[in-house]
Amino acid sequence: MDPQTVSTALEHLSASDKKMHRIIERIGPCTLQVDPNHFWMLARAILAQQISSAAARTITQRVREAMKEKLTAKSLSQLDEETLRSAGVSKQKVSYLKSLTEKVLSGEVALNRIASLSNEEITAQLIQIKGIGVWTADMFMIFSLGRTNIFPIGDAGVRAGMRMIYRIEEDAPHEKYHKVAKKWQPYASIASWYCWRVLEEK
Repeated sequence: MDPQTVSTALEHLSASDKKMHRIIERIGPCTLQVDPNHFWMLARAILAQQISSAAARTITQRVREAMKEKLTAKSLSQLDEETLRSAGVSKQKVSYLKSLTEKVLSGEVALNRIASLSNEEITAQLIQIKGIGVWTADMFMIFSLGRTNIFPIGDAGVRAGMRMIYRIEEDAPHEKYHKVAKKWQPYASIASWYCWRVLEEK
């Protein structure tokens, strides 16, 4: 993410939210990394669903090696189910990956033009793919498109970090989180990144 944008975001967040200002001072500069390979980011998101980070890293690396590091829809589409299953990919996720490659190769999901779409249009395109929902679309917009004003309310980690920072009750409705996040606009993605870091710190 462009350093000037991040610098402006930190100034804005520090001025508009005293509690976030203290978190920024403690954690330091935002080092959010953006992966420009849109296809591979979506494939990794599918591979990582509902398994530990360590397992996700292992399986993702095996799939990369099977693809001979050519991280494209065409390369992944050439791997048969047996190869993916032997890499540790579940039968259900094999079907999700197939849906992803088919929609990308057919142009139904046009990743080469997706950056020109609005957040709502991107989400509508991506949720056509089996195994991809609103949460994955939010992660895609933050970590592959570098959009600065995404508030991933569906992310349990962001909400947990917010509860620690803002003393929000565990059973609070989403409206309470949205009320806090209003102070972050137009840099909700950056503030969300700090919520993840707080959660890691405990």
